Amino acid sequence: MDGWELSCRRCSMMSVDDMEEVYGGEVLECLKVACATGAQVLEISWMTTTTTDDGEMDDDHSHEGQNDSRSRLVTKTLEEVPVVCEYPDVFPDELPGLPPDRAVEFAINLVLGTTPIAKAPYRMSGKEYDELKKQLDELLEKGFIRRSVSPWAAPVLFMKKDGSMRMSIDYRELNAVTIKNKYLLPRIDDMLDQLKGAKYFSNIDLRFGYHQMKIREEDIPKTAFVTRYGHHEFTVVSSGLTNAPAYFMNLMNLIFMEELDRFVVVFTDDMLIYSKTQEEHEKQLRDVLEKLRKNQLYGRFSKCELWLEKVALLGHVFTAGGVSVDPKKIEAVSNWKTPRNVTEIRSFLGLARCYRKFIENFSKIAKPMTKLLKDNVLFEWDDECEGSFQCLKDKLTTTPVLTLPDLQKDFVARRTRKILFICLKLRRSSRATSSTQGFGDKLDDDYYDGQW
Repeated sequence: MDGWELSCRRCSMMSVDDMEEVYGGEVLECLKVACATGAQVLEISWMTTTTTDDGEMDDDHSHEGQNDSRSRLVTKTLEEVPVVCEYPDVFPDELPGLPPDRAVEFAINLVLGTTPIAKAPYRMSGKEYDELKKQLDELLEKGFIRRSVSPWAAPVLFMKKDGSMRMSIDYRELNAVTIKNKYLLPRIDDMLDQLKGAKYFSNIDLRFGYHQMKIREEDIPKTAFVTRYGHHEFTVVSSGLTNAPAYFMNLMNLIFMEELDRFVVVFTDDMLIYSKTQEEHEKQLRDVLEKLRKNQLYGRFSKCELWLEKVALLGHVFTAGGVSVDPKKIEAVSNWKTPRNVTEIRSFLGLARCYRKFIENFSKIAKPMTKLLKDNVLFEWDDECEGSFQCLKDKLTTTPVLTLPDLQKDFVARRTRKILFICLKLRRSSRATSSTQGFGDKLDDDYYDGQW
């Protein structure tokens, strides 16, 4: 236990696969986490440890960022990780086969009047055809796909990621006529409430999570896809299907209903376990692994992040001290070029709005740009728009750490009388909190500060 605590004390979490850009990954501040392909080995490389005058290692954070650093490598196998070592069957090298029948079965409900849609296969290179044949054979062997005579047919393409080629089905036509299941991802605000006081975190990534849920038998033909090697259809959920995240979230929430809001957060095929003490974390991590074993759900050890004191999640970084903006998002904002059209303004504001709780008077600052989004408004980027753009960039790159209010402390209440409601913003010890409450009727535009 002691060796693991030392090597992972300042680990940072990997990003969640397949999230939208706004929920992307994070910059590793003190550590570079590398996953050994094909082996259950987690390699952790210390990137900013500095040396003292006598050549000894110094892990004091006051030295972070100096150039006289050297790295050391610590390798942990599954057998060396506390608690996890007791559950090797939960972390197999490959999925063992078709998943069992579960409480949630994936359904594809179509818009009334929809008829089957068939598209011609896309042209591929020789290398892609070789990879396609290999992956089709693997999926057939596992039973994840089968031969098809369906009137539906979607084309196949390859997505390049991390140097590998991932087969992807272009289900855009099918998704367009599928009734959407709006089962939303957790709100960041709700997650902050849950993680208050937590000091230890573990993230479990499920191995090809969607493949661990079956498709309803009558809907299997709708997943059919066509290649030069024939016509196939999925028996398990494919990541390209529009309702896959919603159904999988529903399944995971049903399985872990007792643990939700206590020490588990589920986001698609990843799970976050959070605890206040090491003893709690050991017990709660074991409870989660027991449930995964019971429900025949399998994780990917190389993507799991365990026994952390800081975790990056959905574009935010959570610690015992609060929540801050993911450093990678800060980098993206700082490098953002001046918008040249309405589409680029929407893209920038779409990212910025995800972090508006970190910026006081966000709407007022963004107003010159939001005016250009209105219909029948000529796009004219003037000095006011440029000032608005640069101000938001500056504020997003110097955001505070938000904390939940400690009701035992004194607060300063700022009451802003604005348009439709009164907004109370709580502040304590020069640190912003995440608590904002609105109520009341339309009043005038003045405000006052008072001791609360």
